[in-house]
Amino acid sequence: MIQPPTGPGAPGTIEITVQGNALVSNLVPPTVTIDGHKIQGVHVTAPVAVNVPPGRRHIEAHSQWLRRYGQASLDVDVRPGELVKVYYAPPLHQFTTGSLGTEKQKIKGVGCLVVTLVVLVVVILALVLLAVFA
Repeated sequence: MIQPPTGPGAPGTIEITVQGNALVSNLVPPTVTIDGHKIQGVHVTAPVAVNVPPGRRHIEAHSQWLRRYGQASLDVDVRPGELVKVYYAPPLHQFTTGSLGTEKQKIKGVGCLVVTLVVLVVVILALVLLAVFA
């Protein structure tokens, strides 16, 4: 657990966690910025802690593959010595936004993914049955 320094002049810390894992979630690492500054090393394997000056901080996150998707933003207030946990949930497809908040977020796109997989299985089964009984 991160123990940030305390005191009136101490920075605050924002800990960014990308929800999911590389096998079942987003294979593309997200881009995260705090007040317009890109944060390096953000991925699904471990949280990233960033020391920031106290005050209101603007956080943005998105992913990019063929197009930019999964956009989300959040304003957080950081006090000196405070640890603020932020969770980013990238979507499961490129046609929706992501979720960003101070608590674990619901991952968007599950319904669309399930429908796509069901349709794919039905089409494959139909082709196999057509080949067997034709």
